[in-house]
Amino acid sequence: VALNILSDPNGKSDPFWEKSAADYFSGLALGLFEDAKEEEINLIQVVDYSYDIYSILNDVEKISYMLDNISREVVLVKDKFIADFFQYKGLIAEYDSVIEKLDLILFTIDKEKEEINSSKEELKKQENINYEKVKTRTI
Repeated sequence: VALNILSDPNGKSDPFWEKSAADYFSGLALGLFEDAKEEEINLIQVVDYSYDIYSILNDVEKISYMLDNISREVVLVKDKFIADFFQYKGLIAEYDSVIEKLDLILFTIDKEKEEINSSKEELKKQENINYEKVKTRTI
């Protein structure tokens, strides 16, 4: 029945598309037999069913487009997060390196202070010894 309704009476259409249209029409009719009440099954309902399916497919396409956009945004946010993480990780490594250098500088300064204090004490001792020598000579 579907092929008779949808075939080109002049025979100029491609048979593949005629059969595809007939199969689509048959599928819609079978869907109506599954979903509709018996009094609702007619050619007008088949056309309405087709529009409903077309509308649903458009909605699905819109949702798919939105999900693609959301997916791209999620990937961008993830990539940005990873880039920021590695940038901060690099900054932390640089910070740790600077801290290590500062610790080394402070350690070196402390050693030099100790050496200076030790030298000062040695000089004081030497000065005391020299003072005692001078003092004993003058007496």
